[in-house]
Amino acid sequence: MGAVGEKRTLLVTGAAGYIGQATVRHALRDGHTVKAVLRPGRPVPDALAGAEIVFADLVTDNDTLAKALRNVDVVIHAAGSFSSDADTLMRDTIQASSGLLDAMSQAAVSRVVLVSSIAIYGYQGAKKIDESAELETHFDQRDAYCRAKSEQENLFRTHAGLNLTVLRVGAVWGPNRLFNAHLGVSTGPLFLRIGNATDIPTCHIETCASALVSASCQVSTPTCSVINILDDDRPDARRYLKAVQKCGWPKRVLPIPLFPLLTLAKALPASLQRVGLLKPAALAARFGAVQYSNKRLHMCLEDVTMVTFEDAMTDAIKNTDGSKA
Repeated sequence: MGAVGEKRTLLVTGAAGYIGQATVRHALRDGHTVKAVLRPGRPVPDALAGAEIVFADLVTDNDTLAKALRNVDVVIHAAGSFSSDADTLMRDTIQASSGLLDAMSQAAVSRVVLVSSIAIYGYQGAKKIDESAELETHFDQRDAYCRAKSEQENLFRTHAGLNLTVLRVGAVWGPNRLFNAHLGVSTGPLFLRIGNATDIPTCHIETCASALVSASCQVSTPTCSVINILDDDRPDARRYLKAVQKCGWPKRVLPIPLFPLLTLAKALPASLQRVGLLKPAALAARFGAVQYSNKRLHMCLEDVTMVTFEDAMTDAIKNTDGSKA
């Protein structure tokens, strides 16, 4: 698998983001040298102390980025957007990735670990999601994020000469990120728990960060070129919401069956299905009764942090700013 103990020089894009900060912190703790890329004018988070800060817009600052890439062993590409706006996703995910790839070519850096997402799988009719599951192709039935992450993966796969590892990350959670879209919808003090998912695809922030650093220390192989990053201890929706309610919110949870929502969504005209969760495929992706597998994670990566759900949630609540739950 490669020399996990070898110290590397890593360049982390999106270093000021939730995943980026945790990844930089984990890499520094493991003794790696880190160059942390932030957009110009962005405040430098305390978590990046000890990293070399590089201010560069991935879309426009090609020369600055290429210079920063000198002597870099591995790029961890965590920059991107979670926006639902197609134009924002195009710039911050697709154009930013294209700019990074151009700079990597200029600097002759070929090793990259890409932060992708389990959102790109096709969920309608799926019973199990592992790395062999079919990918979504009907993007008009999903959302702009699914399309953007799929296009981003394709962009990296078709770029010549890369040594690429794709980590398809689950629903990242931890301090200041207690909820995720696979649970339901918030309506003020009331939380609508949609469906009865028995396997929420959680990925604790430390699991995510440690997996990214572990992958960066290994040479990609065909078997380990795509890896789903998920917790071992994944709760069902009831267990998740029971644990998170210790933070005092939501005050009340109302279960909503999935089947009537799917029936309604299928009966709606296409013009109304354009709206978010009114698409059957989007409902299936978030709330369907799917079982997930992280078997390949354990086969391919070493020293990945795993947490016990209730203990980690208690710690996450304790360390969450009340305005960022």
